[in-house]
Amino acid sequence: MVLLILTTVISILSVLVMPKHISWIEMYATSLFVMFLGSVADIYLDVKYDFYGFFTKGVDFEYLLIFIFIYPATNSMFLNFYPQSKSLFRKVLYITV
Repeated sequence: MVLLILTTVISILSVLVMPKHISWIEMYATSLFVMFLGSVADIYLDVKYDFYGFFTKGVDFEYLLIFIFIYPATNSMFLNFYPQSKSLFRKVLYITV
């Protein structure tokens, strides 16, 4: 639980401090898509097939922390530093790493 809170705080602070290279609408639109796709996949795999669960079976409060704070922050950082004007090799390398 401490690791989850620490990760959340570090994610929020890193997004607030980083220089923005994308617009706010791009950040919000992709963050909403990531939250929707991630929640559908995680809930489907956890509840229907019982493949995994974060803390207990079903949706928890801790699970919501991940979707509200960590996924959008990670998504914003990934898109913000994406090398748009670089070669195809650099783009593939960035996505792979």
